[in-house]
Amino acid sequence: MFKISVILSPMDQSYIYKKAAEEIGRETDGSINITFINSYIMDTSKDDYSAFENQISGSDFIVILMHGGLTHFKSFNTLIKKFGGVKRFFIWSGFTDENKITLPMSGLSPLEYETLFNYKQSPGEKNGKNIFLYIAKNYGKFKDLTVVPPDKVLWEGIYRKDADLGDREYFDNLKESGKPVIGILFHARNLYDDNLYFVDEIISGVERAGSIPLPVFTSTAPDPAAGCRGLQWTIDNLFMRNGVLVVDAVINTIGFSMSILSNPGDGTISLGNSIFAPLEVSVLQALSTYQSYDDWQKSHNGLDMMSLNSNVYQPEFDGQLITVTAAYSESIRDDIGERIVQRPITERVDKICRLASNWARLRKIAQDKKKVAIIFHNMPPRNDMIGCAFGLDTPQSVYLMVNSLKKSGIKTEYDFADGDEIINRIITAVSNDTRWLSPDKVMERSVGVVEGEWYKSRLDNEESHVKELMNEVWGDAPG
Repeated sequence: MFKISVILSPMDQSYIYKKAAEEIGRETDGSINITFINSYIMDTSKDDYSAFENQISGSDFIVILMHGGLTHFKSFNTLIKKFGGVKRFFIWSGFTDENKITLPMSGLSPLEYETLFNYKQSPGEKNGKNIFLYIAKNYGKFKDLTVVPPDKVLWEGIYRKDADLGDREYFDNLKESGKPVIGILFHARNLYDDNLYFVDEIISGVERAGSIPLPVFTSTAPDPAAGCRGLQWTIDNLFMRNGVLVVDAVINTIGFSMSILSNPGDGTISLGNSIFAPLEVSVLQALSTYQSYDDWQKSHNGLDMMSLNSNVYQPEFDGQLITVTAAYSESIRDDIGERIVQRPITERVDKICRLASNWARLRKIAQDKKKVAIIFHNMPPRNDMIGCAFGLDTPQSVYLMVNSLKKSGIKTEYDFADGDEIINRIITAVSNDTRWLSPDKVMERSVGVVEGEWYKSRLDNEESHVKELMNEVWGDAPG
């Protein structure tokens, strides 16, 4: 029996490899045995580490796959120290430099490593299966196994069910519809991992919002060896067509900063512009969480810390409009194993799709017909804290913003002399700080009022627990 041990991080999708292992075991009557090890469990449990070490000791070949890099596999150095030079390894990291450093430790020639690397770089079950077949054929006694070259996949393209429709005809149909076109951006690995529940719901949500979806899958950085043309190519050729803009707004489901991932460089040059800037359309970030649906519902934060970094902090570098959490993580288990998929939160998906459609329609309204509201941060709700931001002159920034809007054609009722005048106008009207104002003075200074019945009707649209909390704090409506 030829034994292969596969070590993966919890973040790496093991399902397709487990499926391939089951097929190979069945096709070879159990002559090739492939077992899997969770790197996190190996790192955190002494008992499990000993058991895994014994398993590796009895293996003929070890595969290590670490998308997040080998620094997340704390047992790596111990493992290499004990088995390096004794066992053969295929070590794949998401960081190119780590792959170069670990190649001499692997017992593989550069050509052998490159072959396995090419299988790993191309997603899909077929390529996953051929990693194991190649190993068994070349390092076991299975010379009759059929191993085919890596199956090159399409990394960038339009995701649609009417696959028989040519690109030119497809784009012509978009143009002729007369409706706003909403680009939907997602990573190609979602397509090949069959993890499209979130994307499919966004497509439906865009249609429910009265717009036309243009769902596009992409890689991030160009990689000629893997056939990746990268996000810049996707923008230039799918969100634009022969230099002409196709989309009116974009919903992005990919986390992190796309400007950095699409052009990582060597770290010596900072990127000044967003990769989305040339489109000159609104790009909305659709958030997803690693939490389950129940955990997400119970959470007051609305987003876990890992997702906060990848879905909010980093996309802000690109200038995306941060929206709401619209997908949660769900574990699907069957006879093969477990895989994590993104499930949509339909209500939140619809909100994002309505926002995107409204931004798209707003784009086509004449500047002098648009109404713009600028809202200052005000916490704690005192007059001296209006627009308070550490190290920033917010009032002056808003003053410059208003002037810029005016130059673009937006009408303003009056001209401000400077940022101080903006704040003074707020204070002399009605702000959140009403400690020194009687109810009569509040009514006198206010720029407008709403009827109590109108307010109650709006409140009735809120979820029951929201209404209960509002009534508890502010009294029965209207408060």
